[in-house]
Amino acid sequence: MEALKLRHPDPAEITQLLDEHHLVVLGEPAVRRRFARTLGERLASLPESDVVPIRGDRATALGSFSRELESAMTPAPAGESAPASSANGVADIIATLRACPQAAKRQYFLWDDADAMLESDVTLFGRIVNALLGVAAEREHISPDRLVIQRTIFLGNDKLGAYAEEEHGQFRTWILAGDTTPFWEVASCLDRPSVLTFRLEG
Repeated sequence: MEALKLRHPDPAEITQLLDEHHLVVLGEPAVRRRFARTLGERLASLPESDVVPIRGDRATALGSFSRELESAMTPAPAGESAPASSANGVADIIATLRACPQAAKRQYFLWDDADAMLESDVTLFGRIVNALLGVAAEREHISPDRLVIQRTIFLGNDKLGAYAEEEHGQFRTWILAGDTTPFWEVASCLDRPSVLTFRLEG
């Protein structure tokens, strides 16, 4: 499916789309970072919302992504270092994603330069995308706990756009590995993740 084009993206309209969808946003670095800053400010202004920025250039492997995620979700107090990650696998990342702040009703992950991990390790990238989208679906459709809307905005270049078009990529299908998948309940009630792709112009 061809990416929808956005010449003058309206943060309010994008925020509405996030009620139902995750987003893949393509564009030149300066353009998409300006978009991410504007959208992040809008999302942070919403009541009971938590915005988690992920620097993709710092998160190209399992350990570095886990540390970046944990640091962004639980900033260290002044004078202390960021939490160290055990990096025992994607299961640790899933556990971190499930630990949503108690006060938040909405949690947004802004993953800029997501294509950096895609270029480094496409299999790992797919597994982490599956984790982000799977935990979001759990919270919305499976969990008996309070409803929390979790959405991810993936920002990157044309390689990210090509991955978004792959029928067997994790923007379009769940990873199903027999009985070992942590998201078998999600896959049983949702045919596929809900992801829209946009291309920024100008």
